[in-house]
Amino acid sequence: MCSFTLRDVLPLTFSLIGGLSAPVSAAPFNQVQAGSDAFPNKQYNCGEVNIIFTGLPASHPILTSQGLDPALINASIRANTDEILRLGYNIRAVLMGPEVPISHLIDQIHAPDSQGREIPWTGTGVGFGVRGSNREDVTIRFGEIIQTYRDQVPSAPTVFDYDPNSASWAIQSRFPFVGGDCSTTPGKDLGFDVYCDIC
Repeated sequence: MCSFTLRDVLPLTFSLIGGLSAPVSAAPFNQVQAGSDAFPNKQYNCGEVNIIFTGLPASHPILTSQGLDPALINASIRANTDEILRLGYNIRAVLMGPEVPISHLIDQIHAPDSQGREIPWTGTGVGFGVRGSNREDVTIRFGEIIQTYRDQVPSAPTVFDYDPNSASWAIQSRFPFVGGDCSTTPGKDLGFDVYCDIC
């Protein structure tokens, strides 16, 4: 019978999985390369990427009950949406709480653009207020959102932000542009809709 202690096993385990030789940190968006194992080998031109992004409204009681300032959250969400447009991405924001029927998101997925054309969604997104919640109703809504995206736009990958200022990072990480500079060709505002029955 062989006997091992934790001290004997841990070095072997770490060497088998690649060790812990350096601290782990998230790479900024400009270090994520198209064609890496995580992302397909597609690059886009300015104005080609259509994103539909959903999350909680800034003044939703779920956020205000956590002591968050709705004015600050609203300013952050709107400033980041402006940044997304400035970077050359087309975006539709659909902010709604779990009390609002998921059919509102489905309707926005299928709502036409200003010329009456169907929008081919390149990607979808979910804000951290939904994804990071520890509430049962919001966790259920997170699952409904993911399933809705899978059912309605199955070829569009989903991105996740980590705060109200990071949706632009999430989108750039997943959908890099060939030239990288879209300052002369900003994206299109495809809508900024807030649905909240209890705000």
